Amino acid sequence: MASLYDAIKKAVAAYMDNAGLSDLLYATLVSAAGSIRIEKTGVVIPSNMVDLPDQYTNRQVDITIDDVKKTITLHDQLPVGSRVVVIKKQGGQRYAIVGRLP
Repeated sequence: MASLYDAIKKAVAAYMDNAGLSDLLYATLVSAAGSIRIEKTGVVIPSNMVDLPDQYTNRQVDITIDDVKKTITLHDQLPVGSRVVVIKKQGGQRYAIVGRLP
């Protein structure tokens, strides 16, 4: 027969699993649009739920060299297959890519 302690421990563990608390996760980029696959679970998160910082996108930047203003394109888009570090918002409704792994 399980003790009261074991029953409480199971209830707390079940609550924590279902609470959807914020967490640091590892994922793989599965589409150029920004969809990711969570490594631990294999769940694919669609791009409309993933925040991708500008530093991981192709973008144009204005720079000045010797008083001459130029516009350059930075080609920093994450390639499909990149491993990334992701923070999951509490509840799991939003994810944010915060880093790229080698």
